[in-house]
Amino acid sequence: MMDEITAAIAAFIKDASREHLQDVLESMKRAMKAGEMILVPVEDGTAQRMTTTRADGTIAMVMYSGEEEASRSEGTVVSVELTAFLREVLKREEISGVEINPEGTRMFLPKAMIQTMLFEEQPQENEIFFEIGDITELECDCIVNAANSSLLRGGGVCGAIFRAAGWELDDACDAIGHCATGEAVITKGFQLKAPYIIHTVGPVYSGKKEDAALLASCYRKSLDLAMANEIHSIAFPAISTGIYGYPLEEACEIALVSVSNWLADHLDYGMAVIFSCFDQTTYNAYEKCINRIEGKETETC
Repeated sequence: MMDEITAAIAAFIKDASREHLQDVLESMKRAMKAGEMILVPVEDGTAQRMTTTRADGTIAMVMYSGEEEASRSEGTVVSVELTAFLREVLKREEISGVEINPEGTRMFLPKAMIQTMLFEEQPQENEIFFEIGDITELECDCIVNAANSSLLRGGGVCGAIFRAAGWELDDACDAIGHCATGEAVITKGFQLKAPYIIHTVGPVYSGKKEDAALLASCYRKSLDLAMANEIHSIAFPAISTGIYGYPLEEACEIALVSVSNWLADHLDYGMAVIFSCFDQTTYNAYEKCINRIEGKETETC
């Protein structure tokens, strides 16, 4: 049955269609039902699972679908029940998903996909929405400002939020003074319909690996801060895609994966996430990335 999973993954790598993705997931479901064992690398001399750091800075656990793939591992490989291994992935908050066959027919399964498609467990009360329009007009608990590190009134989404919130927001941001890239701070919403504004500083795009990690951090830190303040609905703009120059489709994919994994880690919190799209182009970019993640098209986001 492991050979079946390996073959399905190889077919998906060759043609990332929805049908081939479904073949991978169905073969894994059959293996889980049969109590099949898979191969997992561990640190030498310990039972600690080996992990890998992805391009966006998130950490994934590693598994191999067969002996040939496992032979490429530099670590000691042990047999583990597939279902138990995937349950462990879901329980560990620092893990974003599973990297299958990282040295060969490499495939990544996000935690949210494992949860909903392999265990068929839908997040409880957590929801994601997409809306085209003005983020400052949204009636939610909190909107997110794509801020600069000095927290000064800027252009684009940042300028629009400052204008709508009024000069009290300038004073509140002056009092905070600074926010590092990838971090987040919170203020009141003042004249906005939303009671709160979370300000997060996205990276200026440079094409380096660190860009993806910092952008993913913006979404995670914003959601962590929202939960700490008992916020249950939050709207995000497409962070860093304006004057900071982050390629739109790449940024949308990072946003979707980061938010989906955060929601998977906080099933019982009850968070509604709105991706506020400035225009149809942004909306289409999110839709394209969803299709890519679900295996509906072959072009990379």
